[in-house]
Amino acid sequence: MQHLNYNHLYYFWLIAKEGSITQAAKKLHLTQPTISAQLKQLETDLNCVLFERRQKKLTLTPKGQTVFFHCDVLFKSGLTLQKSLEQRETTQVSRCRVGYDSQIAKKIIHSTLKSFINDPLCYLELDSLDPASLIRGLTHKNYDFILLTHVHSISPQQRYKKISEHPYVFVASSDYKNLKNNFPKSVKGKSLCLPKSPSALNGITDFLKKHDIIPQITLTTDDTEMLRVFAVAGNGISVLPRASVSDLIKSKTLFVLGDCPSINENLFAIYQEEDFTDSIIKNFILEPEPKNQ
Repeated sequence: MQHLNYNHLYYFWLIAKEGSITQAAKKLHLTQPTISAQLKQLETDLNCVLFERRQKKLTLTPKGQTVFFHCDVLFKSGLTLQKSLEQRETTQVSRCRVGYDSQIAKKIIHSTLKSFINDPLCYLELDSLDPASLIRGLTHKNYDFILLTHVHSISPQQRYKKISEHPYVFVASSDYKNLKNNFPKSVKGKSLCLPKSPSALNGITDFLKKHDIIPQITLTTDDTEMLRVFAVAGNGISVLPRASVSDLIKSKTLFVLGDCPSINENLFAIYQEEDFTDSIIKNFILEPEPKNQ
């Protein structure tokens, strides 16, 4: 892969935010052909398609969503830097060290850490690792807190707080949207793509069996992005946290066929001590218990 051109990334980011090349061109004071050419060059450099046109509207492809997530963090960090430099020289910038389970949907992580991302006086340092490595890192005080979907392997010295609950839903492409009628009976005999974690997998299969449905499982994976990709491609019905596909539901790329009652992906903040020196971390940990998202 060639070295990335950050101007091209910025143009792509603005097109995705504005929803069209026309609006992005106006903001950048450039012509549409110029912006289109830069976008095409970026797709060539990345060797992937970032947008697809649906009903005269640009929609991010799965790879486009991944690129947008990283661009969003990158360019919002740049704006944060500018704001920070405008503060008085005596203002102290907080360094917040957060680790998260690499299998948690990045969209959920991004949403969870919004208060840190939007704070001009916060420098956010993120690590994406497996739970065991994160817990060891927390023990050695490498993190202020870590984000996991379970707490059964933490040490007695570590504390935790539930940050959010994300209910599971059955989603699929437009080819399957009529299955919303007579759900869950309508999914009988259909290919299912399911999360691999035992609690979620057992809960989903138990729910289906209560309705006399023997699941026809095509795929199990702990990769949320893969479940999104299979659903968008029309390779079956995926079951995953609603928050991880809210953007695809909103754009009508995916359709909710039905809920999976009583099954949630819980997100926990795990920390070593309550005596936080940074108020932003303290406020995050001490916020009221969440509702379902």
